Amino acid sequence: MADPDPHPSPPSLLFLPLPRRRRWRGPPGLSRAGPAAAGRSSSRARSGRAGPPAGGGAPRRRTGRCGGVEPAAGWPSRRRSRRRRGIRGPVLGGGAADTWPASKPRSGPFGPDLGLGVPRLARCCLLRWSEGRDSMSGAIQWGVTAPRLLDPPTDDDYNRTEQLKQFLDKSHLSMDLTDLSKRQNILKELYEVVKTCVKDIVSEKYQLTEAPHVSVLTFGSYQLGVHIPSDDLEIVCFGPPLVECQDFFKALHGALGKNGIFVEVESLHKEKSLYGSSRKKEENPELKALENEKAIEFKHSPADFVKFKQQGISVVLTYAIISGVPLENLNILKDDGLLYHVDEANFPGLDRCRVSALIRFLVPRIENFQVVLRYINFWARKRGLYSNVTGYLRGVHWAVLVARMCQVYPEATPSVLAMKFFKIYSQWYWPSPVMLYEIIMKPDLPFDVWDAPNKLDDFSHLMPIISPAYPAWNLSACVSESTRRVMNEEFIRGNEICKKIKLGEANWSDLCEPLEFFKLYNLYLQFDIRAKNLEDLKLWKVAVEPLWRKLIIKIEAHGDCIMKCHLCPTEYAYDDAEHHSVIFVGIKREKTVVSGLMVSIPLPVDNRLVNVFNNEVNARKEPGMDLVFSQFRISRMPDSVKQLVFGSGVSQDA
Repeated sequence: MADPDPHPSPPSLLFLPLPRRRRWRGPPGLSRAGPAAAGRSSSRARSGRAGPPAGGGAPRRRTGRCGGVEPAAGWPSRRRSRRRRGIRGPVLGGGAADTWPASKPRSGPFGPDLGLGVPRLARCCLLRWSEGRDSMSGAIQWGVTAPRLLDPPTDDDYNRTEQLKQFLDKSHLSMDLTDLSKRQNILKELYEVVKTCVKDIVSEKYQLTEAPHVSVLTFGSYQLGVHIPSDDLEIVCFGPPLVECQDFFKALHGALGKNGIFVEVESLHKEKSLYGSSRKKEENPELKALENEKAIEFKHSPADFVKFKQQGISVVLTYAIISGVPLENLNILKDDGLLYHVDEANFPGLDRCRVSALIRFLVPRIENFQVVLRYINFWARKRGLYSNVTGYLRGVHWAVLVARMCQVYPEATPSVLAMKFFKIYSQWYWPSPVMLYEIIMKPDLPFDVWDAPNKLDDFSHLMPIISPAYPAWNLSACVSESTRRVMNEEFIRGNEICKKIKLGEANWSDLCEPLEFFKLYNLYLQFDIRAKNLEDLKLWKVAVEPLWRKLIIKIEAHGDCIMKCHLCPTEYAYDDAEHHSVIFVGIKREKTVVSGLMVSIPLPVDNRLVNVFNNEVNARKEPGMDLVFSQFRISRMPDSVKQLVFGSGVSQDA
């Protein structure tokens, strides 16, 4: 069994190439060793062992414990040279101007280019060593840029961190040991159930005496160590191609049903499109030989998942097929060969586990990361930003954003990291991507990799947050112009409150005041999606989602005034005979000229846009499905909407 412990030791990651290094920022025409060494390469000069250069060059001195060198007085530092080139703003993303050419070695803890007698692990390690005045001298570089220089934590920083932890305790957001023990027991029990199911399937269907191995791994909040009792326990079961998806879930349903557990099977068809195209299907020689011997027809099934509750905890279990790889003690990070043995239907489960494990590995202090992420997740839920379905962000997105802050400020306390989070992202130059590691291209693996400079679809992304695992892809492709604007306003609000917290004029609870969506705007749009049954409702929602998103874009771009659309993060549902799903959008007209005066009037949406929208809906409509569009002012809110939003209407988070 693969160890279900969500906190594995750091893997070697031998499959990752050495990142590119920093360029020399000295005066033009001079090498790192001074004027006399200009135009020639010197490993002693590059490694800091050259001493005073011949020919009267500027003397140099050692800095840090890594053998790096620093310009002496009179030589322009990297910080000043950056200012001369006009580079401003937060320097957190990678780029050609801030990276060393791959062909130029650089000094480090193991000598020039990390190569002299050093094993491949050191040359291919994720961690890099930094130098220069605008980074922490001798510090390990965790991300695509060097860590930023920060003063040591003060007593005020520790006090604010203690206040932050106390707020998490009062809000029941800290680690619950009882809940953790329950989840660990569930993993052990499920592993035994899964082994029994696989053994029964192969013995009954193929008359095999020896059962193949399986692996059970986790991802999401449990893998990151930030779960709360209300979070799902997300599990991926990796099985051999002998055990098809339908057979596995049928056996699992029966095994869990004996214990009185109701299992609901759902599909991942909608999510698979986010991963792009996959590698071409190739025949497995071992599987082909077994087919000929047993006359069995094997098929790769879609990556479905089951949902059930066990010991009061909601469990989401996905089944993925991996062929040609031993599944006993499966290492999803170290073994890069797994990517050659998984198809498009089964790739999402593997990718989720790799992303969660890599995020843990790429942060310097996991305890600080977990404290900040728990707080940011709670803040996002309270402010209506925790929903990737409606175009906002969800757990993995916020995890990457927080992990990037931990990489840039590795020695900072959780309170400082939380403040830097709001400050940096309120000033971020979107669509510059947020990355934890440089994007890797593998020509022998034809997966789609995010490449904004060369792909028009990727270039159009508004708020790219890049997955750290190969293949790199944009986790936040669903973010729209309106949702990005809303999130940016919340970042700015958070930054202002953090300034007050630093001055002692506010506390951490002020940041997490609940969003009162129906008190913000005067005009609201309502999309009422209806279907005969729950299955048709899910399909109909997927079909009409592009239509109402396009209508929002047209509303924002229509007319001579600035329109602001705020998509409600909560998706409501009527409790009646039919199946309803209701989506609300708040509308704000920033400026309108009336008799020469600039005023704000909640004018209704242009009928021409509404007519085009209704025609597009009618073209896709099927029997039993409908989408009704309406708009109302807050002063004239229909009674049915009041009952739904403020009364006893059933609501569910998107």
